[in-house]
Amino acid sequence: MANPSAEGGATAAGTEVLRRKWGSGGAATTITPGTDTIITVISVIWCSEDASSQTISLKLQGDNTTEVTMLKDQTLPSSGTFTWTDRFVMAGADVLTADSSNNADILISYIEQGF
Repeated sequence: MANPSAEGGATAAGTEVLRRKWGSGGAATTITPGTDTIITVISVIWCSEDASSQTISLKLQGDNTTEVTMLKDQTLPSSGTFTWTDRFVMAGADVLTADSSNNADILISYIEQGF
């Protein structure tokens, strides 16, 4: 495994684990890397549990300071599903938040690499 440290001392030691996190009932779902960890997000899935359409969003707060909106006010139809499959990397104090305006289940699948 590659060691992304700029401090040198790279080794082949590390871990690589597939993980998932979910939320239901319209609650926002967040993930953040731990110390010496990189996260590669594989997919985010929203599934509407509501009788009417709603909107969904995906935001990344880089190093806990600058917020980057990756998906804003995307319409999720009644009983519909939306899948985000563009992969991206998180590190440091990054925080990813997947949210919906009403009642949607959210599943985030990702690879967590420790070094």
